[in-house]
Amino acid sequence: MIIINEDFYELNGDFNYHYFGENIYVSTPQTIFNLNSLYSSVLSLINENISIESIYKYICNDYKLDEKDNEVIQAFNNIITELNTKNIIKIKNNNKYFNNILFTGKKHKYYPKLILIELTNQCNFTCPHCYKEANNKKNIFIDENRLYQFFSKLDNKVEHIELSGGEATLHPNINNIIRHLKKYTKHISLLTNGSNISKLDDDVLKILSDIQITLYGYNSNSYYNFTNNKTSYDDVIKGLDIIEKKHVPIIVAIMLNKQNFSFIDKYIDIIKNYTLKDLRFGMAMPFGRALSEDFKGKYNLSKEDINYVNNELEKYINNSYNKIETHHIRYSTLLRTENEYSLKCGAGKNIIIIGQDCMIRPCNMLPEDLFKVCSIEEYFDIINKGFIYDFSQNIYDFEKKLITLNLTLEDIKCTGFCDIEV
Repeated sequence: MIIINEDFYELNGDFNYHYFGENIYVSTPQTIFNLNSLYSSVLSLINENISIESIYKYICNDYKLDEKDNEVIQAFNNIITELNTKNIIKIKNNNKYFNNILFTGKKHKYYPKLILIELTNQCNFTCPHCYKEANNKKNIFIDENRLYQFFSKLDNKVEHIELSGGEATLHPNINNIIRHLKKYTKHISLLTNGSNISKLDDDVLKILSDIQITLYGYNSNSYYNFTNNKTSYDDVIKGLDIIEKKHVPIIVAIMLNKQNFSFIDKYIDIIKNYTLKDLRFGMAMPFGRALSEDFKGKYNLSKEDINYVNNELEKYINNSYNKIETHHIRYSTLLRTENEYSLKCGAGKNIIIIGQDCMIRPCNMLPEDLFKVCSIEEYFDIINKGFIYDFSQNIYDFEKKLITLNLTLEDIKCTGFCDIEV
């Protein structure tokens, strides 16, 4: 018989823990585990500084199991072994020392793990692929008071906030927004084109968990041709220099297309000068300006091009960036319809988007006119009652629109920039 001992375990403080319904997401920047209700119960009890023996008895009582059944004992030991092997838990050396880990979310409720906020639809670049068709003539900025009221109701139940746009740093109150939102979450990230970093105050830079800059060229000419901004390249390099100097973790995302995919080495030459947390490669999705025939002809990568790019990336990454988490181009279907219309990655459930108009949608890449479904106030009422918003009708309507564009749901691919693997 396997004996359940009196050892005490503790949670790994390098992981994040987020309740979602009965389950719990356990994550680091590099990996994520979606654990069921049984695992969730074990982790929450470990976090209360309870011995393995007591946890076992509690689980048996809760699930109406026989404590003396060898199969039950073996199954419980397998759970502890698996959690230990994945480095989610570790045995404690000092039972008197108690380090309680803060869980976000709430058991039995479906608060999102991550919320991306589009602070504005304005941008100082006019990129030919932009899904939002942002430019410097647009001027909608998010209502800060509504935003703060929404997050005060969430009461620290969201693990991660990402700030985006348009270009997020063009919001006139970007510094105060970041200072205010830090009260409501564990992590804040900034997604930016990197050209306006000098606007961020030093204390605000210290708040940010990381800054992701998307590169649209490798010199002044290539940048201007893609962004229609004459100073874009120099401004971005200045931004990267500031971030590096202030020791803010840098994520670089490289937008690859038919015009630049054979110049990967030139991008690598740029980023070699910086300390990167993460390196991502991706391409445009067929929304917004990327639907134009001009874009398709000049920029779209074929599947053969993508295979070539990923093979080339292996060479460069193995030589120069083997210690950096690197996301290659993925080419997997984002939407599924086998049994239901839904998003494979969990967008709209554990991830939601707040637009510059304070409207909710599941994914920032999907068309606003078809997917913004309710206000942030309405959305809070839904999740606070223990429900998940159902986007299946929106995906169905999207499928009908795609038919008019000679596309299908199979043509909508997740292409590399998102944290979540599809």
